Amino acid sequence: MRSLGLRRSARSEASGFGRAILSSALLLVALGGGAAPVLAQDAQPSAVPPALEPRAIIDALAQGTLEVARAVPVERLNLKVDLAEVSLERGWLFPATRLAGRVVEMVFVGTGHMKLVPPDATEAGQLELFTGESRMDRSFDAAVFVVASDAASAALFRRTASAAPAAAEIESARGLWDRWRRSGERRALGVDATLLADALGEALYAGAFVAWIHRGDESPFVFQLDPAGEEPVNLGRYEPLDADLREQRRIARELRSQQERGRGLGLDLVDLGDWEQWLSAPMHDSSGKPQPRQTLFEPARYVLEATISGSGDLTLAGRARIVVRARAARHRVVVATLHPDLVLRTVRDARGTPLAFHRSGAELAIVLAAAPAAGDETVIEVEYDGRFLDKAGRSLYALRDTLSWYPHVGAVDRAPYDVTLTWPRRLEVVAVGDLVVGGERPDGSRWERRKLETPALGYSFEVGRFEMARAQVERPGQPPVAIEIYFDAESEDLPKKVRDEIVSSVSDALAYFGEVFSPYNESALRVVTVPRLLSQGLPGFVTLSSLAMSDLGAGWRLLLGIEDRRTTVAHEIAHQWWGNRVGWASYRDQWISESMATYAAMLWARNRLPAAERPLVGPTSAW
Repeated sequence: MRSLGLRRSARSEASGFGRAILSSALLLVALGGGAAPVLAQDAQPSAVPPALEPRAIIDALAQGTLEVARAVPVERLNLKVDLAEVSLERGWLFPATRLAGRVVEMVFVGTGHMKLVPPDATEAGQLELFTGESRMDRSFDAAVFVVASDAASAALFRRTASAAPAAAEIESARGLWDRWRRSGERRALGVDATLLADALGEALYAGAFVAWIHRGDESPFVFQLDPAGEEPVNLGRYEPLDADLREQRRIARELRSQQERGRGLGLDLVDLGDWEQWLSAPMHDSSGKPQPRQTLFEPARYVLEATISGSGDLTLAGRARIVVRARAARHRVVVATLHPDLVLRTVRDARGTPLAFHRSGAELAIVLAAAPAAGDETVIEVEYDGRFLDKAGRSLYALRDTLSWYPHVGAVDRAPYDVTLTWPRRLEVVAVGDLVVGGERPDGSRWERRKLETPALGYSFEVGRFEMARAQVERPGQPPVAIEIYFDAESEDLPKKVRDEIVSSVSDALAYFGEVFSPYNESALRVVTVPRLLSQGLPGFVTLSSLAMSDLGAGWRLLLGIEDRRTTVAHEIAHQWWGNRVGWASYRDQWISESMATYAAMLWARNRLPAAERPLVGPTSAW
């Protein structure tokens, strides 16, 4: 995948404060006179009264209130949470959100200290890049804690108060709690979904922990232990949008205007910021050994239906039937993602029974009626819609996001697809997969059903009017590969010589990689030029950025540092092997896919292009 936009320099967006399912221990050490009692809470199911149903939990999370009268004094109290040690030296702890009588969110006002030693030199360097220190050793004067562990929560509030906090301390606690409830951090961290899963007795969520830490007028930073995270141990800071009051009002008006058109649904000003990822790591057992990543549910198959209709920006109405396979026993919460601009209508099981769910931004926590056994398959059906295709020309449209137009499940998330698409007769659709059947519906709209049996990381399509060119590539002992290249019919920057060059590059790169890596394993290849900054390669389906393909001339490309379009084409074709045939286990491995595709493009240029035609700006020019 290639993007012409800016990339984050410090950490791939694939990391984030993300979501893998691992067990952990939360240690609470009370430091006082004599022996220090130690409470260890391993990942065990929470004791949840039968009456506490998913809807009641979700309502309780929405109504969290600071309990000033129940504040307790704390002194010399340590919380050892994986790599971090949080010390509450002196102050007051105010309970807030309660689930089944236990406190799961709380506010601390006083003096504290946090220490953290990174697990390796890489993460120490990442921490130093942002903070100037290779290990954390910071004091603080206020914090909000999210504590899923029953034992840890009970220990924090086991003391009684012989006095009351001062008025200034109460005011500080109330202000901090209000800010936390409205903050972009709380939503981005998926706090409600995590607490929902823990309250339902999901054992692997019992160690979840968040610390939102403040010192003076500095921006707060976050330490998170998310047992359902891709990288469960995270440290970082959220930087809200830097804008004065006048700019904020202008942005708020523009945001409301966009939301009226179906864009940025659910967003608020507090969400318009950036994460600084200071550190991320796996969880560790009591001996300090890193724990392997696990996942509770993975998709076995996606069956998707999407109906595209309207004029102007097009509406997408979708129905996803996801067959999920349980990877572990006794779990009911399936975590899915769906683009926030798509409005969720129903979530149900295979029998049509509605399922409880909680949605926060792109994250969707779905509660199954019963926990399946390990290896069992369960069907989840989701219906949704939204204005999700933006007009990019007189007869050309662009998906707002190429992969998140339907719900995804799982950490690895590679599965076969069965997809039915319906669209207006005036337009064309180019999609992933082999055509099974298609035609025209009674209302005049067109439809196709396609299947992709190769397990893939996603499914996509393009909508518009196109001009098609054909080619084919021979394969020893197999039928030739049919190549169809669809050019944006409105593009003025793709004259015939450029189109011929693209066709030649696609065909030759596919043939070359089939020789040096392995035979291409799909029956056909469809390539589409699209008016976006991103180029992308899915099994048998490649999209090429029209800007990256445009006829700027060698001089301008050299001056602007834009890569030769031929090696950009070769890079995307190489993803048929590196990224599709060979995938990644986590974001830490994803760079291999990109670097191998880049290396392959360089190899193709070196061995297949005449010396006089080799690119001035190639795929490895910046290396």
